[in-house]
Amino acid sequence: MKHLLLMRHAKSSWKDPALSDFDRPLNGRGRRTAPRMGALLSSTTHYPQVILCSTAQRAQQTASLIIASLSTKPVLLLEESLYAASAQGILQAVSQTDDRCMSLLVIAHNPGLEELASELDGDFCDALPTASVVDIECDISHWQEISPECGQVQTLYCPRQLFPDA
Repeated sequence: MKHLLLMRHAKSSWKDPALSDFDRPLNGRGRRTAPRMGALLSSTTHYPQVILCSTAQRAQQTASLIIASLSTKPVLLLEESLYAASAQGILQAVSQTDDRCMSLLVIAHNPGLEELASELDGDFCDALPTASVVDIECDISHWQEISPECGQVQTLYCPRQLFPDA
């Protein structure tokens, strides 16, 4: 069994219209929420050993805040292909993960993340708001085996429900 944690980056800023979508940073809410989600992840049984992260500014900032709030630091791998990736693109990146990793956190973007969660667990149809994390237990021994309907959603963590003041 492997655990795949899919996280949509924290809330980003639209304040500077001159910035490209790729270069948008986190806004205040995103900077407050990401460490809280990191603290939540450190209290779960599926603590991420590796973080696979989009190279977009807001995703990298989310990863940094998550890592800073974890007691054991996971390996951070930046993956350019995760920016605006489809479900298949994310799946391809995940399939390259070292099999010694039992719990992988992917920090990326919608709609690819929502589509992937739905493909892995055919019954999952929830939205993934910013900074939310879906924990999917995958019935695989090797990351290369990851495929549609190999997973079952264990938990969906939504910051607005967990931290109403965020």
